Amino acid sequence: INAPKEPLVNDGRLWWLWLRHAVHVTLEVLRRHCGVQRMLCFTSGGRSPHMWCLDAWVLQQTGAERNAFIDALETPAAQPWWSEIYTQLCEPFYRDVLLRSTADGGFGLAMRDRSEQEIALLTFPAFDVAVVKDKTHTHRVPFSIHDSSGRIALPFASHEDMPTCTADMPLVDAPDLKRRLQRPLALMKRALSELATEAAPGDADVPIAEI
Repeated sequence: INAPKEPLVNDGRLWWLWLRHAVHVTLEVLRRHCGVQRMLCFTSGGRSPHMWCLDAWVLQQTGAERNAFIDALETPAAQPWWSEIYTQLCEPFYRDVLLRSTADGGFGLAMRDRSEQEIALLTFPAFDVAVVKDKTHTHRVPFSIHDSSGRIALPFASHEDMPTCTADMPLVDAPDLKRRLQRPLALMKRALSELATEAAPGDADVPIAEI
């Protein structure tokens, strides 16, 4: 998931506030409107999170099917679920968070009339199309170390469990690293257990590179 160019961030917390909203929107769309049930989410160790869709029907998509799936996410306003997502998630986030003053923890966007399309650009997540359409780009995994930041990619179950700032992802040389990894490791163990329990016949034949 990529954040839009506007709004800008200050100490990183606004960035992560927006990303938490973006993950919330994405999970709602994928689970409620696209039929994806088995997912694994994790931070990259950098600026944006990753979301793996692990349902067998997703893993077994052809290139054309994958492209069509992503194209639908890239054109939300043209989809039958858009009105619900916009009304329930995007417009409230714009009104209650993006327009809220920075002194009150918001983004402080200028109050002016914006069209639904403009609000959508500010509130609906953008996706790294090169990654999701070309499986050879998918190289980040939970607990890998980001090559630039040196921070560890952490799994999370929902937008409520995500980092609130970049520092929430520990550096590899953090003195309290073992303590900070206890909860993410437990979450990862639980997620893998659930995936194994829910696995459908034939899932084991899907190569990991398809994720």
